[in-house]
Parts: sequence; structure tokens; C-alpha cells
Amino acid sequence: MKFLVTSIGSSGDINPFIAVALALRERGHEVVFLVNPYFESTVRAQGLVFAPLGEYLSPADVARNTPLAFSRLLGPIVIMRRWFVPFFRPSLEAYTSAIAAHRPHAVVGHQISFTLPWAARRAGIPWITCPLAPATILSIHDPPRMPVGADLRRMPLWYRRFAHATSRRIVSLLIDPELNRMRRELGMPSRYDALFGEMLEEPDATLALWSAHFRPPAPDDPPRLQLCGFPWFDRKSQYAERGERLAPELERFLDAGDPPVVFTLGSVLSHTGAGVYRAAADACRRLGVRAVLVVGRDSSIPADLPPGVMCVDYAPYGLLLPRARATVHHGGIGTTAQALRAGKPTVILPHAHDQFDNAARAERLGVSATLVRGHHSPHALARALTRVIDDRGVLARAADLGRRIAAEDGARRAAEAVETVASGRPAREPIEATVGPGPDR
Repeated sequence: MKFLVTSIGSSGDINPFIAVALALRERGHEVVFLVNPYFESTVRAQGLVFAPLGEYLSPADVARNTPLAFSRLLGPIVIMRRWFVPFFRPSLEAYTSAIAAHRPHAVVGHQISFTLPWAARRAGIPWITCPLAPATILSIHDPPRMPVGADLRRMPLWYRRFAHATSRRIVSLLIDPELNRMRRELGMPSRYDALFGEMLEEPDATLALWSAHFRPPAPDDPPRLQLCGFPWFDRKSQYAERGERLAPELERFLDAGDPPVVFTLGSVLSHTGAGVYRAAADACRRLGVRAVLVVGRDSSIPADLPPGVMCVDYAPYGLLLPRARATVHHGGIGTTAQALRAGKPTVILPHAHDQFDNAARAERLGVSATLVRGHHSPHALARALTRVIDDRGVLARAADLGRRIAAEDGARRAAEAVETVASGRPAREPIEATVGPGPDR
């Protein structure tokens, strides 16, 4: 069979779909990957067929040129109005053209690929959506931790229902008017609650690409939600196949002393993190531990680093993080998954969006500490690091959780579900987490 896989966003949004695409290809299928041309080299490096989605856009440039994109209060509103809404029309054209050109048996897309279902329905093919982070599911029984407002887990059910209804209404007011204008032009009836309604409740399958150890099933999850596990396309065997390894100078640094603390702010936030990286270096100097700062390809290397601190623009997380003493990161779902899989404790510095929920879940699992923006001083970082690296209970829980998460193969399970839908077989039951030894990490 042939499948069209597509996603929108930064590396943390793209990499899980690459993993699913590779799993489909390994099962003998042809896969076309439709994505921002910025990721063309990444897609082609995996041996996948690339198709362009929109114009070339650097995610780091988008963040740099979008004021308030990472505001705790206004970030989601700014992103939706500035980037989501203007992309509705060109994305529909791209989806329609790609389906006509490649004639896939089914399409697989991101929860924010809002017009993908329209193109799929017009072509008469199944559509599968893949939410990437638990915060995108507004469960009453397992509510996400929002960037602002009360912790809903501490509130009564009526308040949770009110808060979620308010969130859905705000999002609807931001995106549904433009979607409905397009629907009317196409002769389609108006709809509301696209993000949490249509995109989660109406696909032929909704494949949640996270581990049940991180966020288990909830009674009010969408009706066709299947929990697959985190998807990996960077296991050790895959690195070996691609000939990818750590840079020689980084390898020598790791071999020359105790495991370092790794600091990273992900592919989008790194360019804003000069102050955090300086504070990180100072915190490690105070603690007498070594550090690796992963600052991003679009960022400048901090000057005057103390001894025992190395700065790199990029390193494969799957090779670096298992050799760390701990990881300090921003809480994006992709980096969170990688850090949990590594089996080492973490300190999370959430800035906006789903990062606060990811940080809260990791902390509740007893493997992480959280520092909110404005509390990233060397003293605060040093104190948070001490809490996690000197606590035997945290170390043991992190190692055990890492083994459990590494044993899962979310990409393979998602690929199986996609095959099931495309072949017309009944959708399988939600998938529980795999526990015990599994594939290499």
C-alpha cells in the first residue's frame, strides 16, 4: 500500500511522524512525506519520498520573528492567529494536490493539519490523526497542566468542565471562523470545535504517540483513541545504519571524566536561551559537575565557559542523553520523551504551550524537578539539580521508567494501526504500554 504522512511545526512535531513513516516503509509500504521544505534534507536522509508543504520556513526564525510566541498567556493565541489561520488555504491546496499526485490508500497527519480531513474525504480515503502530547486531550479525569491558571487536578469536576469548555470556546473563536468561511466556499456545512472535536473525535483512527507510563488512558478520551507509545527513529541500530555518531571532540569529552549534565532548549527555543546557558554553566561550576550545552545550529556559543563545560550546536539525543548524569531541558514533548527514555533524572524549564503539562507529569512520576521562567538563576538551577542527582529514589525511578519506555515501539504500533484502517479491517482496541525488555535504546 501507499501512504501520505504529513506534519507541521518544529523538529519535535516532525520527528515522530518520520518514525511512523519509517515503520510503514519497513512493513513494505511506499510512503510520501509531505512537510515544510526546511525539513527536506532530514526526510531524504531517511530514504523517504519528500513532497513540499508550503514555503520554506525555519522554525527558529518563525519563533524569533513572532513576538510573544512563547508567552505563557498569549503564546497559543499568537501562534494560532499568526501561523495556523493563514496556512489553512495553502495547506488544503497542498494536501489535495499531493493526494491527487500520489494516490495514497490513507493519509496520516498532525492534530493541527486542519484541512487534511477535507482533502481525504474528497478523495474517499481514510484519515488518521496523531496527537503528540497529552495536553492536547482535554480530559476531565486527567486534566493537563495549563501554562496559566489553577492546577485543575486540585479542582472539583465542575470546575474542570468549566475550564475545558472555556478553553475549547477560545480556540474555536480563534480558528473556526476562517475554517467555516472555507467550508462555505466548498459547499460544506459550518462546524465548531475543530481542534478538540473534528480533529480528535472523527478520524478513522486517533493514534496517541506517547507512552501509557507517561499519561495512561482516561475514561473520557476520544472514542477511537489508541495509545501507541513514544515513536523512535533513533535507536542505536538506526544510528548504526545511517553511520551517525557523536562528534569526535564530544566523544573525547564524554570519555574524559564523569557523566555530564546536558542542557538543551530544543530546536526552537535555543536561540533565546543565552542567559539560561550561562546560568547552567555557572550552576555546574558551583556543583563541581561537568556539563554539555546543546545550543542549536542557529545560536551563538556562549563565551568564557568554565573548565569542564563543553558547548555543541547539535548532538543526537539518542546517543548523548543515555551518557548524561541528568538532562535539563524546556519540556517539549520530543525532548521529554528522549530524556525519559535515557533513564536519567531531569530538570524541566517550561516556557509555554504543552511544556508545563509535560513537566508536571514528569515531576509526578518522581523523576524530575520543575523550574518556571524567571527562576533560572545559577543558584536555582544548582539547587534543582542537587534534588534530582543526589536522590537515590529519583535515580532508581528514572532508570526503571527509562527501561519501560525504551521497551515500547510506538512507531511500529502506529504503523500497524494505519495498516488496519487502510485495509478496512476493524480498528483494534487501545494499546497498553509494553513493560519489560525491548529493542535497543
